[in-house]
Amino acid sequence: MKWILKLRWAILVFWLAAAVVLMLIAPPMADLVREKGELKLPDGYPSTMATEMQKKHNPDDKGSAYIAVYTADHKLTKTDLNNIEKSLDSIDADKDKLHVTNVLSSFNQPELKEKFLSKDGKTMVATLTVDDSNASVKSIRNDLDEKMDIKGIDSYLTGNKLIQEDVIQGSEDGLHKTEGITVVFILVVLLLVFRSAVAPFIPLITVGISYLVAQSTVAFLIDLFNFPVSTYTQIFMVCIMFGIGTDYCILLMSRFKEEMGAGLNPQEAVHATYRTAGKTVIYSGVAVLVAFTSLYFVQFDLYRSAVAVGVGIIVLLASLYTLVPFFMGTLGTHLFWPLNKNISHKENKVWGAAGKFTFARPWIALLIVAAITLPPILLHTGTESFNSLDEISDKYPSKKGFEIVSDSFGAGQVAPTQIFIENDDNMRTTEYIAQIEKISDDLSHLKGVDMVMSASRPAGKRVDDIYINNQAGQVNDGVDQATDGVGQVKEGLDSASSELKKSEPALDQAVQGVTDLQKGTVATQEGITQLQSALTQIQTGIESGANGAGDLKQGVTEARTQLATLQDGEAQIQAGYVEIQKNLQNVADQLKSFENPNSQAIDTSKLEAQFKKIGDSFQTFAAAHPEVGNDPKFQQLAADIQGLQTAGTELKTAAGKQMAQLQTKMTELNQGIQQLATAMNQLNEQSKQISTGLSAFNSGLGQIETGLDQLEQGLNQAADGQSQVVSKMPEISDALSQIAAGQGALKDGFSGISGQMGELTDGLTTGADGLGKVQTGLNTANGLINDWSKVPYASSGIYVPEELLQNKDFQKVLDQYISEDGKLATINVVLTKNPYSNEAMDSIDDINDQLAASMKGTKLENAKIGIGGMTSSNYDTRDMSTADYHLVLIIVLASVFVTLVIVLRSLVMPIYLIASLVLTYFAALGFAEIIFMRILGYSGLTWATPFFGFVVLVALGIDYSIFLMSRFNEYNGLPVRERMIKAMKNMGGVIFSAVIILGGTFAAMMPAGVLSLLEIATVVLIGLILYAVVILPLFVPVMVKLFGRGNWWPFITRKGDHQENVPPKK
Repeated sequence: MKWILKLRWAILVFWLAAAVVLMLIAPPMADLVREKGELKLPDGYPSTMATEMQKKHNPDDKGSAYIAVYTADHKLTKTDLNNIEKSLDSIDADKDKLHVTNVLSSFNQPELKEKFLSKDGKTMVATLTVDDSNASVKSIRNDLDEKMDIKGIDSYLTGNKLIQEDVIQGSEDGLHKTEGITVVFILVVLLLVFRSAVAPFIPLITVGISYLVAQSTVAFLIDLFNFPVSTYTQIFMVCIMFGIGTDYCILLMSRFKEEMGAGLNPQEAVHATYRTAGKTVIYSGVAVLVAFTSLYFVQFDLYRSAVAVGVGIIVLLASLYTLVPFFMGTLGTHLFWPLNKNISHKENKVWGAAGKFTFARPWIALLIVAAITLPPILLHTGTESFNSLDEISDKYPSKKGFEIVSDSFGAGQVAPTQIFIENDDNMRTTEYIAQIEKISDDLSHLKGVDMVMSASRPAGKRVDDIYINNQAGQVNDGVDQATDGVGQVKEGLDSASSELKKSEPALDQAVQGVTDLQKGTVATQEGITQLQSALTQIQTGIESGANGAGDLKQGVTEARTQLATLQDGEAQIQAGYVEIQKNLQNVADQLKSFENPNSQAIDTSKLEAQFKKIGDSFQTFAAAHPEVGNDPKFQQLAADIQGLQTAGTELKTAAGKQMAQLQTKMTELNQGIQQLATAMNQLNEQSKQISTGLSAFNSGLGQIETGLDQLEQGLNQAADGQSQVVSKMPEISDALSQIAAGQGALKDGFSGISGQMGELTDGLTTGADGLGKVQTGLNTANGLINDWSKVPYASSGIYVPEELLQNKDFQKVLDQYISEDGKLATINVVLTKNPYSNEAMDSIDDINDQLAASMKGTKLENAKIGIGGMTSSNYDTRDMSTADYHLVLIIVLASVFVTLVIVLRSLVMPIYLIASLVLTYFAALGFAEIIFMRILGYSGLTWATPFFGFVVLVALGIDYSIFLMSRFNEYNGLPVRERMIKAMKNMGGVIFSAVIILGGTFAAMMPAGVLSLLEIATVVLIGLILYAVVILPLFVPVMVKLFGRGNWWPFITRKGDHQENVPPKK
């Protein structure tokens, strides 16, 4: 201390220069917090594994999800929607400038309209993938906000990255408020404590310089050595350094005032102060330093970031031992101006009275302590909140946007839980997609799950077409149609058989008509022969001129009579031709539908495909459910399905044979009809010749009859006409012979057709009966398929067709949910609860259990699982923070215990002093829980509150224990009671002032607007008040009285140590 006083001016210059230089060259702390202060979990946790899997299999997939929210107090109009589309198009057009890699909305993905437009039509969202690796979130947000600005519509950006940015911004804003409030508060309290215009500025100057140096030092450590940092780092450094720094200054300056009041000069008073109170400051500072530096051994970087306070403590102690002596030695009594003439130390009467009371009524004092501390401890539930949204006020846009999306679409839509499955095999196969669907379906039935999105259900809904029961339903419909088709064919065959039977009488009539026609033709031929004979006679008569014109006329009359008979016969023949043609037309009409038998063939290809698909689906189901393989009913179903496939093959063979026979018969029938057609053509031609001959004959007779009156003139003409008639008669006779022969062939053809028609009718009847049996078999099999189609989806197998993988649209789905190498699959689980809530975190246990159950015994059994998303991160944070919390309890208490043992030279006092701190901590935590949970309605204390509340309260509370018990140890030789009361009287005012200062600095955190800081400040403030008002004045004196001389066990080694009635050491 002697050298410090000598070099005090040089030391002052050094501190000032160090503060200025470090402030100018140190990197900005706020930027470091944004860059390196992100909440990180150690390797091995599911959320960390999820991030590593993403980077490994999707190295080019960079960016964070930002949600663009457009909302209005009315249903969005067409104009509103057009403006929103223009806004998103503008963002898409300037993607590179805005650091946006993808824009997903209902405008470029219309099928997702339900997911992006709220049911009430008042809110629309879009997802922006933003690469913020090369730009700050703040600058990106500002640029996007300009693009999203639409008149008449409110727009917000939200998402986890933006919420975390607002939390950081809220902490920065809170830090500035805390710094200003702390300085003002300390100044006011110091004015009241010292009632001096000079003394209050000494702590502010000392702590202020040390804070600037410490903050710059920490900034370099963070920048160069990745020293842990968080949003809590700066604000804790401010509160703790200003709090305990001011406390230590009060202790030193109070002791300096006391020594000056005892008549010492400034130099002697400084030496005396640091020989006594200085040791206490060192001991207290070391205790706080040990408490905070022990945090370096925990896993969580957020907790480790408080180690920076340890750096601040080291710098603070250095300034207290160098700068404060400068002011004391330089100013002397002027330090307490304007009351520098009366600087005597005053005892604290309240603490003196409390000490007397506890020694007189120790059990009542303990009852008072229990009545105050036990109720909040017993009511304490330990519920913690991980809701980052509670950290910031409603003024921040990310929180407003989140609440709008939560109200309009469900909170789970903002931050779904992502399940990553890493496998050695390529999962872009039908088998793995079926397995992914099985997992997705199992997850979708968990309590608290709203929807599941994966490669098998990209829109969050089950795709029924890949389920075997649905496929069985489709097969059922196909078999129904096939059965109906078989029934229709059977009905057609029955109808054809019936119609053919009906045509047999008409065919018989046709045969009979041909027979009659043949008889008429023979009679006509005979008439022609007779006519030829008569004509020959006429010709002879004409040529010989015998018997005159009378005989000739009589011969003509007879000839005309024969001609009339001949014409009647010809008319009968023509009528017969018409009748035959009509009958042939009837037969042709009836057989028309059978002209091409192939058109009646049964197409069994689709039916065979359905039977094969049923067999494949059944095998897939059997593979997926081996447990039913020994079920007799299941085995019978397997045999029936095998029989169904065999029946399909037999049906095709039988139908083919029947059609072949029908085709043969129809070919023969067509040939017979063709022969009849040919014959009828010949008959028609010959009939035309007869008609021509008869016409010529009739013309000749007309000439003869006309010429009889002019016999003499017309004999030559008659002879010529008669010659023509006679010359035609052989042609007519030959034609009639041919007609008769053709009629015989026609008769024989009809007889053959009649036999073939009978065979055809029998074949059609047999075919119809066979199809009836097939129809019965199909109905039986379809009944089993129908039962299969009614199996619940949960019990149904899954069959993914290979064709689905080749679909272009499905390829896009695979790219979204399965990595390019096929070894990483993603399943997004949207929860019904707020993803930041405890209820959502509790769902992670169910998801883990279900994943293990769903993947057991499958090809994914040994796959690695990573679970990402805010809910999973909070879940892992809860596990780690709980483990670190319990570890810190042990480390901090053990380190503080060791420190107290060394400082107080006792094993007993540290035990009850630590017990007093633990009692104070849990009581303060209980009171804070009552305030924030039961009164203010929060879901729990923020997860960081118990941890930091414990560390800060124990580290600071131990200071006051050391203040009191170090002074207690100074009064060696006095009775224990007098020692304790005297120590309490002298330190009561100092401790009260220190508590007010420290409590005030933490109270300055409350207006910061950050909930966790508010809760930590509440715990610390309540704890400090309890410790100063209840525990130290009531609990500790009882323990001192209870142990008596044993307070110093086992370090009572020197004769006279801690003996009563021995003058105290000077």
